Amino acid sequence: MIAQLLLSLLLAVQAVADYAPVDAACPTTDLVRPADGISDDEETFRVARKAVADQALKKWLTKTNSAFGTEDLPTVSCTTFETL
Repeated sequence: MIAQLLLSLLLAVQAVADYAPVDAACPTTDLVRPADGISDDEETFRVARKAVADQALKKWLTKTNSAFGTEDLPTVSCTTFETL
């Protein structure tokens, strides 16, 4: 077991030591798209993920304080905005 750990550590150190940045051309296309809606695939993911997140939030709220109402949970999300 110790041998495996040492080998993993050695490989990780070697991988970091072998890394060196190189010059590269920047993309000519935008890296982000306008936030004017989401695709069908994104909506499908959002709906499926909300179901999983709601169950976890209900469980946590009930454990934290059983008086919390868990019938109508909000959709919470995070985003970033950067001006160019």
